This record gives sequence, structure tokens and C-alpha cells, in this order.
Amino acid sequence: MEDLEKTCFVISPIGSENDKNSREYHDVFEYLIKKPIEETGRGFKVTWAKDFLRAGSYIIKDIVKYLKGAHIVVANLTGKNPNVLYELGVRHAYSPRTILIAKSKDDLPTNLDGIRLLFYENSIGSAHDFPEKIRECFEDILKNPDELENPVYDGTKTHNNGIAWYSSKFDLPLLLKRMNAKRESQQWVIPAAIKKKPGICSLPGKVGGFELYVVKEKQTINKILYVFIIDQTVDIERDLIENMSKLIKEYLDAVDMKITFLIASERDLGAAREIITKKFAKIPRKNARIILKILDKPNLNQDEDLRL
Repeated sequence: MEDLEKTCFVISPIGSENDKNSREYHDVFEYLIKKPIEETGRGFKVTWAKDFLRAGSYIIKDIVKYLKGAHIVVANLTGKNPNVLYELGVRHAYSPRTILIAKSKDDLPTNLDGIRLLFYENSIGSAHDFPEKIRECFEDILKNPDELENPVYDGTKTHNNGIAWYSSKFDLPLLLKRMNAKRESQQWVIPAAIKKKPGICSLPGKVGGFELYVVKEKQTINKILYVFIIDQTVDIERDLIENMSKLIKEYLDAVDMKITFLIASERDLGAAREIITKKFAKIPRKNARIILKILDKPNLNQDEDLRL
């Protein structure tokens, strides 16, 4: 499988054989983008849609794969090409790691005012500083990969005390596989050995987005988890804090063992991680062994044991 973490994908007009600008687009790609980035020695593959144009291919599927997964994207806005602007919008919804370039300011749509952009007019075929500028942008992104560079990703990363993005490929079975965690979809009867409060006989299989998992070794219960996978718009207070408070107050304070709330995401939660942690710390609880664990992109490694 291709390593998109070491890929720079270029969004650009391509042009047809009869398009007078086709040669210019090709030269910009080859000499002003691909060559300078390859010269950094970082081992990145630089590619664009023209590289995988082939008979019978479903090109939009290939393009979206690169727009979502490529570590860095360069978008050439020259000519205000509608395909380029559409692809830029898709990329902006997925990642902040995008470099914008254009031939001149006349190629800049008004709604992109204020976003950092490089102009290459008079650079092609001349000893100009554009290649050095694009190398600097490239290195800046490698040093600060999650620095926000577009209003779409900024607006959907955290807002209104919530979190929002669009991704549904977080693989829960892979995450819990090494723990031998079993999903308890119905009411789970609390064994007498770990029950410390009369009257509470079972735990709910699901409350809001939290799902119950129990880890057993033979007949011994090792862990109890309530897992919340963030793969859509989430309101921190309503969806996370209120449901954790409900579970603790009505059920979990009656259990005499360690219980983990696991909130997981394939994205970087950024500032939301600290907000959730602080709000959780303020939830009243008698069982001091009820803890919160947040696994997001910076600390999620499915090849290591999860110490929960």
C-alpha cells in the first residue's frame, strides 16, 4: 500500500493537448513544485492527477484518496479552475496541511483573501526565489503539521464547545482487539464480587454514544470500559460530560473496581482534549478508580498495548 504520509499531492489544472496553457501547468508542476520539494531530501513522492490518468480508471476516487490521505497538498489556483476549487474545498475539510499557489493575484478567489498564498509569476524558466519559498512552506508544515491554515478545518475542529468533522473509518475492533474486550450490548449483570451497593444489579449496554465493554481472563473480570468513538459532530457537554455523569451517578459508583471511560478518535482533538479532561475532573464520584482515557491521533498506536 502506498505511504501517503510521505506523499505531496498537487491539485492543478491539467489542460488538454489543445490547451495553450497545458505546457505551463506541466512546467509549474515539474519545476516549481516537484523539483524543489524532492530537493529537500525528505523522501516525499510528489504526484498529481495526471500521473494516474488511465483507461477505465475512476479518477475522482483516486483524487479523493489523495486529498484525504496525502500528508501535504499543493493547490495551483491559476485560472480559477472549478475542479481545482472543488478539490481544494474537499482537502480543506480533511486537513490543514495545504500550500496555495497561483500565477498572480488575479487568480485568487475573493473568499480566500487572508490565507497565505505564493505567487509564481515570472518564475518559470528564471532564477527566481519561488522554489525556495515553496521549500520553506514545506519545511514549516513538517515542523508544525497541525497548525491551522484554512478556515474550514479551523471551523470544524472545535466550535461552540464541541467537536465536528466527517470520518467514519475508525476501526473499533482493531482498537480493542489486543485487550480481548467483549461488547455487552444488553444490560450486563454486575457480579457480586465487585458490587458494593445494594439495589444496583446491572450496567446498561449503551448510554448515548458510550458502549459497554468488559475484559475477562477466564472467569476473572479485568476491566470495564465505556467507549465513545468520535466519528461525527459531537457536543462535549451534552454528548460526553452529561452521559458520563449519568453513568457515574446512577451505576458506576456501585461498582468496586477500576472503570475507564475511553474516548477515541482517529483525528487530533487538539484543544478539545483539555476541555473534556477538565470537565470530567469536576464530575462528582465516590469511586476514585473511575478514570478517563482519551486516545486521538497524537497518542493512538494500535501496535502497542493499551494501558487503560
